[in-house]
Amino acid sequence: MSQTKSKSKASARERLIKLVARYHAANKNGTALSSEDQQELESLVMSELKMPLDRAKNLLVHLVQYNEEDEEEVDGMNDLEGEDE
Repeated sequence: MSQTKSKSKASARERLIKLVARYHAANKNGTALSSEDQQELESLVMSELKMPLDRAKNLLVHLVQYNEEDEEEVDGMNDLEGEDE
C-alpha cells in the first residue's frame, strides 16, 4: 500500500473516531450532529464497512481463478495419461 493511501486511511479513521465521539456526546446531551457531520459520519462508516467486503470479494475472485487454473492443469494431466493407452 502506498504511503499516501496509508496516511489517507489513517486520517479518515481519525476523523471517524472524532465524529463517533461527537455523536455519542450529542446523544448523551439529547442533541444531534449537524447534517454535514452526520453525512460525513455515515460516509466514513460505510467506507469502513466496505473495505473488508472488497477484500473478501478480491480474495474470492482470486480463489476462483486459482481453482480454474488448477482444474485446467489436472485436465491437462488426465489428457496426457490417456495418450499412453
